[in-house]
Order: sequence, then C-alpha cells, then structure tokens
Amino acid sequence: MFKSPYLGRVNVTTRSPVAKPPVMATPTTPHASSTATAYGTASRRLAAGRPLSAGLRDSGVFPHLLVQLVSVGEESGSLDEMPGKCAEIHEAQVEDAVDNLATSIEPALTAVLGVVVGGLIVAMYLPVFELGSVFSG
Repeated sequence: MFKSPYLGRVNVTTRSPVAKPPVMATPTTPHASSTATAYGTASRRLAAGRPLSAGLRDSGVFPHLLVQLVSVGEESGSLDEMPGKCAEIHEAQVEDAVDNLATSIEPALTAVLGVVVGGLIVAMYLPVFELGSVFSG
C-alpha cells in the first residue's frame, strides 16, 4: 500500500516550475527499490515529453487518486497543489481508520476491564464473607 510520506516527497519535487523535468527524490524506506524504480520511470517518461500522470499511472505503484489529481493539476496548471491535496486526503483516511479501530476496540476493552475489576472486588470481599460464616456457625 502506498504511504503518505511518499506523497509529501512527490509534493516537494513537483513544486518547482516544470521548465525541465524534475529529478524526483529517491525514497529511503523499506519499499525503496520499487518506489525508486517508479520514480525513475515517471521521470524518464516526463523527460520524453509524456505527461507526469501517465508515468505515475504506468508505474503501478502510485494510488489512483494521486494519478487523477496530478492529471487534473497538469491540465489546470495547478500541479504543485495536487500531491499536497492527495496527502491531506490520505491522512484524513488514515485518521478515520484509526478512529474506527479505536471505536471498535473500546467495548471489548471496557468488558475486560469490568471483569478484572469485578474479580478484584470478589477477591477482596470473599475472605470477609468466609470470616462472617465462621463466626456465625
């Protein structure tokens, strides 16, 4: 899956005026080899006169949303804004996924905590009840 740091890196490399093809920064992450190959492919196709969006699409590494936004940015002249917008959208999706995960774990965590607290209460009061039965009987 595509990670948001790549989007920020693409955002930085595409902010320059495109008088000459930009040299895209090579990422240094666990998936660096496939991403570096994709950046190289996109850079070569851009240098050959093809749109940046076509190079990103053909690489198969970049998400469809980024490719579409870059394509719209190329056509509208606002290419420098599009990778940033894609990064914002991706970050919002990640935040939503984390919030949903926390919301789904919360009831189970509450039940486990209730069992632990209930067990402690029983462990504390059981000797008291046994002591009462010794005195009464």
